[in-house]
Amino acid sequence: MRDLLGFLVFAVIVFFVVGETIGWNVGIAGSTPVMVYKRDGAVATERQTVRAPQMEIGLRGRVRAGEVEVRIVHQDMGSFQTNRPPETPRVIFEQTFLRGQALNMTRTFDEGHGRYEVELRFREASGTFQVRFPSGADL
Repeated sequence: MRDLLGFLVFAVIVFFVVGETIGWNVGIAGSTPVMVYKRDGAVATERQTVRAPQMEIGLRGRVRAGEVEVRIVHQDMGSFQTNRPPETPRVIFEQTFLRGQALNMTRTFDEGHGRYEVELRFREASGTFQVRFPSGADL
């Protein structure tokens, strides 16, 4: 028990030191909440629709410090059956959230079948953020 407690104290100290110098983020966008502390960088997640012509994307969180830029990109993947080539990706939503602002939105994008990518770019950001997609059976 004493060894476990010592290890936990050591892990907290290392996490704090690394967080103060270069920041950190924990979590997988689209699967779990992403916890960010004083971080510069980006996380991205994507889903592809096959049957549904639209995609509902939800974002939740609060920017405690810094800023978070949200970009949603859509790309029609084309069709090998009709020999239609894929289109170039295009930004369909872009917004920057500053310190103190909440990300609390659910929007349905009617861009058609294809790949939807949600990218969160952090600039000295702190907070917890979650990206929600419909279940795979609905796509």
